[in-house]
Amino acid sequence: MIAIFVFSSFSEVPVPLGGSSDLTAHGVVYALLGILMVRGLARGSWRGVTTNTLAVAVLLTIFYGFTDEYHQSFVPGRVADIRDVIADAFGACSGAVGVWLWGIVFLDKREEEKRYKDDI
Repeated sequence: MIAIFVFSSFSEVPVPLGGSSDLTAHGVVYALLGILMVRGLARGSWRGVTTNTLAVAVLLTIFYGFTDEYHQSFVPGRVADIRDVIADAFGACSGAVGVWLWGIVFLDKREEEKRYKDDI
């Protein structure tokens, strides 16, 4: 969140890597923030990744996207754009769902390994 705030404070934003669009950069950055938010709210436990945790993480990440756009409205040369918030929301949802799906795969694999060890 600090990195997002700092980059939002620049009047001129660096060009996204690979020449991708500004919206793609928003989506990727907020997907990472969504992932970190889920993991933080779940206290680093795969069992803590619940639908409740996902919902709160996504809402907090989107809320931060709104506050970031508001912050940008005060930076000379920058404007608040609802398309950026939509890209932020898409990224937040993608990151959170990605963690949730990874958790399902990870937990299933661990339970399968446990059953295998119990059979031996």
